[in-house]
Amino acid sequence: MVETGVDNEAQQIVCDSTLAVASGAVVREVQHGDLVRAVAFSHDNRHLASGAAGVDDQALRIVEVSSGKVMRKVPHGPHGVFAVAWSHDSRMLATGTPGGEVSIVDRIARKILVELHSVVQSVAFGHDSKLLVCGSRDRMVRIFEVATRAKRWEIEHGDWVASVALSHDSARLATGAFDQQARIFDVGAGKALRTVQHGGRVQAVAFSHDGKHLATGAGDHKVRIVEVASGAVLREVQ
Repeated sequence: MVETGVDNEAQQIVCDSTLAVASGAVVREVQHGDLVRAVAFSHDNRHLASGAAGVDDQALRIVEVSSGKVMRKVPHGPHGVFAVAWSHDSRMLATGTPGGEVSIVDRIARKILVELHSVVQSVAFGHDSKLLVCGSRDRMVRIFEVATRAKRWEIEHGDWVASVALSHDSARLATGAFDQQARIFDVGAGKALRTVQHGGRVQAVAFSHDGKHLATGAGDHKVRIVEVASGAVLREVQ
């Protein structure tokens, strides 16, 4: 799964290039040495993080949006970067690698939070940056405390966990998995509240800002809008 992101003011969308939403014009291009697997804007809209994973490039880049200048290049060899996420205060980045490393990158260095024995598909911070969640190909979703590196809990799924998201208040966690299910968890209790069946692998999940709705994208070519409180599918977009 290749991740994309939109800045907080919805003015730009990032893929391999940075695009202006209003016009679709390419505003910046940043050359990489191989496949770009993940991208994300910082919440203050000042920086863009991109992660490459391939034979010729295994680095995380932090790019200044206004100029397109690469401010930092953080090696993640030999595996590269599969997932990136900014903390809400834009001071930290989390990365996940196909080698199973979940790292925190701050202004000084890259620090490995945990080493798993599986490809890390997705990472996400809680709003207060105290929690980090990761989904991986060993069918597990895990939540860690950033400050202590302690694992709060983990829950197994029926197949790869492809996407994870925390609600704005960090009370709910959503996961999308290759077992064709999206799940909504109570973060404090560590238990599943809702399971939403899909017709294909669930590749993407995202909460609305108020936490009342969850959007999912799946291999059955449908985007669904789910009511978090009930688990009911309110809309489907083919």
